[in-house]
Formats: sequence, C-alpha cells, structure tokens
Amino acid sequence: MRFLLRILIALFGIVLLVEFGLRLGGYHLTVQYQREGDLLFAPKPDQEVMEKIALTPTRVNNYGVRGVDFNENALKDRTIVLCLGDSIAYGYGVGDSETYPHQIQKALDQSEPDKFLTVNAGVNAYPIALMRERYLNLRERGIDPDYVVVGFSMNEGWLGRISEGSEELKAAFEKRIILKNTLRSIGLYNLVVENWARVYYDRFKGRFIPGTNQVKGQKEAVDETAPARLSKEELYTRSLDRMAETLKENGHIRKVFAVCSAAHNPQTDDYDTSSSMQALFKEAARKHGWVLISSDDILREQTPTGSLRPYFIDRCHMSPEGNQIVGIALARLIFQTVEAPSHP
Repeated sequence: MRFLLRILIALFGIVLLVEFGLRLGGYHLTVQYQREGDLLFAPKPDQEVMEKIALTPTRVNNYGVRGVDFNENALKDRTIVLCLGDSIAYGYGVGDSETYPHQIQKALDQSEPDKFLTVNAGVNAYPIALMRERYLNLRERGIDPDYVVVGFSMNEGWLGRISEGSEELKAAFEKRIILKNTLRSIGLYNLVVENWARVYYDRFKGRFIPGTNQVKGQKEAVDETAPARLSKEELYTRSLDRMAETLKENGHIRKVFAVCSAAHNPQTDDYDTSSSMQALFKEAARKHGWVLISSDDILREQTPTGSLRPYFIDRCHMSPEGNQIVGIALARLIFQTVEAPSHP
C-alpha cells in the first residue's frame, strides 16, 4: 500500500513538474472566452496567448479580435474591412500574420498604405447566427465597416439553435464555457488534448463547445426550444437571410463578400465546395447580391491539376499558403470595388 502511495505521489510530482515546464513555455496561455449578452461567447479583450496548433504567439486585441490593437482614430480615418467567420477566418493552426484577414490587410497596404483597416472578427466554432451577433456587438462598440466578408461556417447546428433559445439554455451553455476556460488554462491539457490528440479531440469537442461538430444526441437536446422543429437546413437558410437583412440595414456598408470555404470530400479525397450546406451558402450569396468566391476555385487557379491538399492542414483549415492565396484574391476584389466608378 505504501509502495502504491509512493508511486502515486511520484507520478503527481512528475505531472506538476511537466505542467510547470509547459507554463514556462506559455502553453497555458490560450484564448479565454466570455459571454456578452446575446453573443454566447467571444474572446476576452487584451490577451497575449499561444496559438494551440502552430504554437506561435497570438494577440487578441483591445476589441477582442485577433491582431494588433487599434484606436478610435483608426476606425474613423480608415476604410474598414470586417471579416466574420469561424475558425477558418480566425486562422486556426496558423500565426497572426498567416490568417487570410491579415493577408487581405497586407495586400491592400501594398496598393494603398494606411488607407484600410482589416478586422479579423472570426471566432472558433461560430455559426452564421453568432457571426450576426458578433457584427452587432462590434458595431455597438464603434466598428462600423465599409466592407464585410462573411465566411462559410463548418459549425451549423446546435449553436444556431441555442443562440435563439431561452435564457435558461444560454446560461447552461455559459457554464460550459467557464469549464472550457478552466481546462484551457492547464498547459498539459492544451498540449496533449488540443494539440497532439487534435484528430481525436475534433471528434469529441462538440461535447465541450456544442455546435463545433454534430454529435449524436445534440439535436434532440434542443428540439424543445424556440425555434422549434426547424431542420438544420431551414435554420441555416433563415440565419443567412437574417444576416443579409441586418447588413442591409446598415447603409454604410458598400459591399458584402461571401467566402465559401472548401472542405475535404471523402469521395474524391480532395477539397471542394460541393456539400449541400455549401450549396445553400452560395444560393444565399447570390440571392442577396453578395460577391461570392469559392476558395477551391481560387486555389485551383494555382494548382490546375493535382490535389489541393497542400493548401490545408486538416479537413477544412487552410495552411499559411492557402490563406495567403485566398487573402490576396479577396484584397483584389475589395480594391476593385473601391476603384470602380460610381453611377447615379
């Protein structure tokens, strides 16, 4: 019995030592989230963290968006490009300077230095419904965009329902966010679970942050909440329509761009935008007059034959090179819109 106790104490000491070492390396510094009214979760402002896959320093700025700080003067003096999306827009797996919103900024600066300010408002696990809430939240805080980039989300489902559910349901979800914040403050958890075992983690993380993946039992758990009995496709279409209506109400927005992000297609073992949800996204973009681009088309211009796999780090998140190509393409479209002559 004493021998077993000694072993347990020794193991506990090793774990503490490893955790201490990881903390010295900053592995415990991951993005922390908070609820902001109807916005179920958003990154807390002013965080210096470590990107959990690329293991590079990341800044969540004074407005709670990824990137360097900016002040009210920049918001007033520059043309604002607001990028809304999920982890693809946020830049899961890449450094701050390798996200496609940063690449948009970099390309625009080459044409018109200090004229544009690109805001990366992407958040991991966001569906369209939360992108809309994110837009409203940031606009209330003074970020009134001239151009908006709406990214396709890989996270439609339960979160879209919760965002329109009861306060009781939202409060229960908030407790899960607190739990996740606690887990993500442990360096060993971040290294082992969210980095080394991320393939397995991706399969089950919906149980921590519902909506990230479709997990068996999720739909049934919220079918009794409002809006009731809507299919995932119906809810998604309605969310896209509501997003379009909200953006249209802001007469300051000159143009909306829709990025239909490619994902892995197991039938072809390549990346495309052929799923039913991607088709609904494209249909909504055309219906509402958004400028539509599909990332697979943009990437295919660089690789006419052969696989698009080199442009991705997993099933849907782009590599630094993929982000660069898509970002430059978006910057060109934005700049063309700025330069286009106005018509009475």
